[in-house]
Amino acid sequence: MRRGGWISAITFVLIGTFLAAGAGAQTIGWPPPPKFEDFPATEQWSGKSAAVKLTSRSETMFRTRLTEASLEKPNFAGHYRFAFWGCGSNCAAGAIVDLETGT
Repeated sequence: MRRGGWISAITFVLIGTFLAAGAGAQTIGWPPPPKFEDFPATEQWSGKSAAVKLTSRSETMFRTRLTEASLEKPNFAGHYRFAFWGCGSNCAAGAIVDLETGT
């Protein structure tokens, strides 16, 4: 067997082992992971959104999406807006905008 074949076989076995271990974790009584619904926001903010403050080059690259997100209602922890976008296939990005402060 070629060297690449051995590496593929070993990788396949390791992935299978980890998947089996993960599936077994649910059957041995471990608690399920927490959900967002388990931790509701204590206060709902309803003020006017602050203008978005873009301070870094990476923020200015996504100016349009961040500005659009700041105009929407909060969807995370009372006064934050979680925005996400993609660029086609498996590419995805996101950011959280504080609607109170614009950061």
